[in-house]
Amino acid sequence: MRGVRYRLAVVLLLAPLTGYAQPIPAYGARQPLYPARAVPAPHQYEPMVLPSGDVVEMEADAPAPVAATAGGEYLAGLREEAVWSGSVEAGLRYKSANNDSKYLNVAGHVSRDGEHWTNTLKGRLGHHEENGRRTKEEYRASFNSQYKLTLRSFLFGEAQYIYDRDSGYDYRINEVLGAGYHWVDNEDFRWTSSAGAGYQHAKSENGTRESSPLARVENVFFWQILERVGFDNLVRVDVSEFTSTYTESSLKTEVSDGLYVKFGVITEHLSDVPPGTDKLDVETLINLAYEY
Repeated sequence: MRGVRYRLAVVLLLAPLTGYAQPIPAYGARQPLYPARAVPAPHQYEPMVLPSGDVVEMEADAPAPVAATAGGEYLAGLREEAVWSGSVEAGLRYKSANNDSKYLNVAGHVSRDGEHWTNTLKGRLGHHEENGRRTKEEYRASFNSQYKLTLRSFLFGEAQYIYDRDSGYDYRINEVLGAGYHWVDNEDFRWTSSAGAGYQHAKSENGTRESSPLARVENVFFWQILERVGFDNLVRVDVSEFTSTYTESSLKTEVSDGLYVKFGVITEHLSDVPPGTDKLDVETLINLAYEY
């Protein structure tokens, strides 16, 4: 009996090395970001006997390798090189609050999507003068960096600068850290939600400076309605000393490869503004855009 126990103990100790048992990952251990790559199986050889009696080793076709993953799925074509994309657009914008005016606007973004990181830089500016006096001046810039935890979830950090002389504030600076999730991500429909927290710095027109904690919730989706018609929508809510609700909706019609006509509506509501300033700004635009 003692000999049986001894042999059983030796088998259990050597099982991980011989393939009869696999180590169990610790609870909560982080899984690999992407499934493992398939490793080509070693060549297999089968002997062949010639009429003369000689034996020749011949290479046999090896079965296609399959990568084993925690989820039992193999992801082929894993991206190794970063992909660049972006857009540039320009056109007319009409503002119906605070200062009714038509003005030229230019906007664009550039994005680098790598294996683990996605970095996006956005910018928008508008400027209009009438009789030598500025009736509209707006500058917005943001940098967003995302780290992919899985194929759907990610962490992000964003810094945003806003200058809109019609809002009652000289500038606003937002710094946010958070997490997001891609609910749907295919060619026809994309839906992403994110939430985070950070800080907001603002300076009003009378020179008062404010710094306060900030909480953010954001929802973005895209719908390919027809082959050459798509719809974009962004909703962002920043809660701080004052709450900012920003929406951007646009209908894009492709006129040629990468060239679009864009019709959009942008709204921004500030819960606390200086006296004499409307809380809600509504802008409509028609732009010519190029995406690459």
